[in-house]
Amino acid sequence: RRSHIVIYITDWKQWYQRRVRGSEFSGDPLIDSVTSALTSTLSSPLPSFHTLSEQLKELEPRCRRVALVTDSDCGMGSHVASVAMATLTFRDDDYDTKPEDGGCATFYHLSKAQSEMRANNLDMAARHINQMEGEPRSIVTDWLRDARALLELQQSANVLLSYAKLLNHT
Repeated sequence: RRSHIVIYITDWKQWYQRRVRGSEFSGDPLIDSVTSALTSTLSSPLPSFHTLSEQLKELEPRCRRVALVTDSDCGMGSHVASVAMATLTFRDDDYDTKPEDGGCATFYHLSKAQSEMRANNLDMAARHINQMEGEPRSIVTDWLRDARALLELQQSANVLLSYAKLLNHT
């Protein structure tokens, strides 16, 4: 999957260099700013939505095991209590007890993120994961970085497509 994305992006860059740089769109501020942002985003291969979904499923048990470990209280007792809680707590795909109502923030945000991923909504899943704190947050930082990069790519592509449609109608 990664190789397909990299090939597509390489083909797109070559097309852009051949077509746009030597055309009337050369120097277009919108196209130049979007493509320069894309170039920095695409400096390394991006995982697909499916890969991100699978990675989140793999990260969930690790996050659940350290759900009670915070930045301020990361001692041995917190780790033991967190592992015990994760072991004794049934996994509920529809966990919806909000942290302000006494629920576990990590369980809540993981459940909501998984639900959003099943609904093909990477943006909302990333928003839920972004709200995690403490040790669970450190576990998902790479996933969150990749999700942001994929979202940035999607948004850039949407901007370029919308701009191309606008230019075709004028």
